[in-house]
Amino acid sequence: MNILNTCLRNTLITCLVTGGLSAAALAQPVDPSNSDNPFDYVGALHNEGLDYAIAAHDPTNDDWVAVTAGTLQQIDAFVSDHFPSSSPCSLLMSAEQLAMSLDSTNDTFQSFLDQHLTPQQVAYANAILEAIDIQDNDPTATLGRLRDLETNIVRDLATEEAEPLQIMASVARHSAAYWTHEVFRGPESAWGILGTTIGEVVGDPITRGSSGLMNKLSGADTKGAIVGFIVSGGNPGAAVINGIRASALEFLGNIIDWFLGLFG
Repeated sequence: MNILNTCLRNTLITCLVTGGLSAAALAQPVDPSNSDNPFDYVGALHNEGLDYAIAAHDPTNDDWVAVTAGTLQQIDAFVSDHFPSSSPCSLLMSAEQLAMSLDSTNDTFQSFLDQHLTPQQVAYANAILEAIDIQDNDPTATLGRLRDLETNIVRDLATEEAEPLQIMASVARHSAAYWTHEVFRGPESAWGILGTTIGEVVGDPITRGSSGLMNKLSGADTKGAIVGFIVSGGNPGAAVINGIRASALEFLGNIIDWFLGLFG
């Protein structure tokens, strides 16, 4: 039995009984905090950074190249404000490392984990990703699974071994709550407006209520955070900036992929 199975007993029953939540319910924000995790602020800053990045978006701008560049500049500015002792460039992972955070096959990412973490840490990292990949359309259940994992991480791992997993779980929790809220608000959210504006040009707007999109965005956030934290030598600021960049690029990449698919 894998680690995640021990965290599913109650949430799975709830999911089976309720059949998931309505789109209206999913469009309401939920509280993703966990005061028992000393790195909860990392996930909270991650969400603040996403809001900061999208706040400067011009809804009439349909140039996705300019939008992508502008979004990344906003993320860098946010991190500079909150981690003034580190320049954004010093916290950024390489293009190859960023690509592994967006790698849908996960092969490169798994190899990275195997090289830098113990087998028990890798098992927990994968359990965190599995917890947000379950498409049950129930953010409360997702947050419950992640909080259970955080409890087990502290119980089973030494402090230094637990830290990267606590940061990863913090970003996963906050990201899952954020993107569920944004995706299910559809065109009512700033990200939805961005997706619709660009989508009208490339052929398809981001649709309301795509749980698959939410899971992809949260997964990119989560992988970007732990990769950034590890390659920076344990800097929480790197987890923030690389988590934000990974999900923002994943969001924009979904639009671009649709465009390229029109000619595939």
